[in-house]
Parts: sequence; C-alpha cells; structure tokens
Amino acid sequence: HTDPDGAALVLAQLRGPRVYPSTSVGEWVARGTTSSEQANLFVSRHVLALRLGRPADFASYTRQILGDGRYADDARQSAVLLCALLPDGSGDSVILESLGHANGTVRAAAARAAAHLLLAGAIPRLKELLRDHEASFEANQALLRFSAFG
Repeated sequence: HTDPDGAALVLAQLRGPRVYPSTSVGEWVARGTTSSEQANLFVSRHVLALRLGRPADFASYTRQILGDGRYADDARQSAVLLCALLPDGSGDSVILESLGHANGTVRAAAARAAAHLLLAGAIPRLKELLRDHEASFEANQALLRFSAFG
C-alpha cells in the first residue's frame, strides 16, 4: 500500500478539484452536485481518515456509498480507487467486492485498484470481467500487470 500522499494521484484524475470542509471536525460537505465535486468529498474523507489514523473508516464509508444510487459514477469510482491507497489493507475487501458491482464504471475502477495492489484474490473475477464490455479493458490491463509483477 502507498502512503497518504497517494491521494494526490486520484486528485489528478478529477476535473477542477475543490475540497469543502465543514465547520465541525470529521464532517465534510460537498457544496455542489457535479460528479467532480462529489468525488472530491471522498478524497477529503480519505485524507481525513488517514490523518486521524482511521483508514478503516473510509473503507466502511465507501462500502455504504457504493450501494447508494444518488452518487455519481465518477464519485463511486474515485472512492474505490482511493481504497487502494489505504495503508492498512482495510480497502482490499471493498475492492474485491466492487469487482462484482452492478455499475461497469465501478467494476473497471476495482480492476485498476486490484492491479495496483496485486490482489491475488481478484484474479478469478478479473478473468470473468474479460467478457464484460464495460470493464474488459481494465480487467485485461490488470491481468497483464499480474503476469508481469505478480
């Protein structure tokens, strides 16, 4: 797992990143409804959880929002990618579960995250995703990374 500064890697994928802290510690508010602003909410939670020494809190929160259709695909995708940056491995199970998510964008993000961490438990599901038109490219790239480095 990478260090907390790895969150900057996900920030680079967002359009116009802005973070909106609320007035109370531990709470963050997205003051807009665009997918980029929603995604930034997860970046904020990730950084906060790491600074407070509670990365498992972020993994738990990600698991909750993945089932909530009110969040934009970009936001859910970013949340899954950020699970790969949790230093204690608490995001690994979320990533593995996300390989079977109903949304193709989330499945593709989970394939990227699994490849980044070389999660061996993901290989059977990644092979299945090769037949998934929404996630097949990322699954193929993940399997190539496993063959090269795993």
